[in-house]
Amino acid sequence: MRGIVEKELGLKVEKWVKLDVEGYVFGYPSIVDVDIAVHNEKLILVEIKSHVGKADVYVFKRKVELYEKTEGRKPSRLLIITPYIDEDAVELAGKFQIEVYTKV
Repeated sequence: MRGIVEKELGLKVEKWVKLDVEGYVFGYPSIVDVDIAVHNEKLILVEIKSHVGKADVYVFKRKVELYEKTEGRKPSRLLIITPYIDEDAVELAGKFQIEVYTKV
């Protein structure tokens, strides 16, 4: 999926990895990662998964909040890229202003 994103969308994707000491994302201390793409100086946070359900959307939202808190920077766009996503997850993503790209 990352190759498609880079080739088709023209985005350079990098991995951001952080130790979530407080357990903000998962409820216990853990390593958290999110894909970051920069395009025309716009910061885009990207979740690339083979299947997405409601819980995945919520976890991505928490990752974004942790990123904003630790890096002091707000992304201009949030993207979920997946070949399969549950309908209720699409609805939840819309509420969180997360763009969904599916059936690429």
